Amino acid sequence: MITDTFKNNLNSSESAFDLLNKFKNIKTRDRIEKELLLKYTDVLGRYKEEIAEMRLMFDKNREDPPIPKNMPPNSGKICWSRSIISRIKSPIDKFKTKVEILTNEAIGKEATKNYVETAKLLTETYEAKIFEDWKK
Repeated sequence: MITDTFKNNLNSSESAFDLLNKFKNIKTRDRIEKELLLKYTDVLGRYKEEIAEMRLMFDKNREDPPIPKNMPPNSGKICWSRSIISRIKSPIDKFKTKVEILTNEAIGKEATKNYVETAKLLTETYEAKIFEDWKK
């Protein structure tokens, strides 16, 4: 049941991480504890998928992002970009409490790399370009 839940039924990497942390404080059999420790890699896999989804959404809507009607276009684009950043930043901040998973596991290194690349694209490239165009 544990394996199936963490492999196939994860809606959010952040909520799955929180669930694993809650199990950490419960005294269980050694085998179940070991199985739960292995689930952090499944949660990281889901996080990688979430980053890919956000990146795809960004690429699809970067020229004409959904912004509120009463917001100026440039600030609306920047606000939209920052909302994407906040969606991918929150889970990685939680994973920073498990540094050994992020640095030792291949999937952890890859997830971190994808996060950094996406965050740089959104801030250093997209937001900076919008601001420079507005300034001109």
